[in-house]
Amino acid sequence: MKSLQARRPPVIWIAVLLAVAFGLLTIKSGGSVLFVDGVARQNAGNYVPFVLWFNFLAGFAYVAAGLGVLGRQRWAAQRGVAKLPLITIL
Repeated sequence: MKSLQARRPPVIWIAVLLAVAFGLLTIKSGGSVLFVDGVARQNAGNYVPFVLWFNFLAGFAYVAAGLGVLGRQRWAAQRGVAKLPLITIL
């Protein structure tokens, strides 16, 4: 039986699921524009390649951060908290 210390609160599970889902969707949408010559690329219209590549690669960071929070890795929490003031400024 797990102790109370080992249990993760529901808010952690929600944050992990959102981060991983957002990351996977970012990878899928960016990858379909970058690597598949089809409807997604046509619907993208004019785009800035640097921004598209950045967002595509950021998807992997979202997935890693979500899994890091799930695994209670200190680096994941530090990176997430370090970005909060920047987001509130923007």
